[in-house]
Amino acid sequence: MKKGFTLTELLAVIVIISVLIIITIPVYNKVSSDIKESNLENTKEMVANTMLNYANKYLLDVIKPSANKCSTASSCCKYYSINYIKNNHIFETSNGKITNAVTNSELTGYVKVYYNVETLSLEAVYSASIPSSCGNGE
Repeated sequence: MKKGFTLTELLAVIVIISVLIIITIPVYNKVSSDIKESNLENTKEMVANTMLNYANKYLLDVIKPSANKCSTASSCCKYYSINYIKNNHIFETSNGKITNAVTNSELTGYVKVYYNVETLSLEAVYSASIPSSCGNGE
């Protein structure tokens, strides 16, 4: 009796493995893309929260002067660029860069810090650009 596999059995195994690879590669790429998007959103949220903490300590009077009643959303807000946040060591990383996980480039954009008249507190959100409805920050 001969030992080993026949050519037909080997080809069948190769075909099965090939089909599994063809199925798993797109799934892997989708999961990888979703993870990168999630990582980018988390980074934006962490930068905004770090800037909010900094603003609560050092910028409250700049964003909401005591004489200003903040009657509109645009009267008590400022935008701070990612470069301002990095250069002033508000948000620090091990390599000194805030990376966009999707493009592997440096993150650009702004953090809007504003006084919410309903909750009577500062809030912060990441924004890719500065709309004209708010005062400029740094």
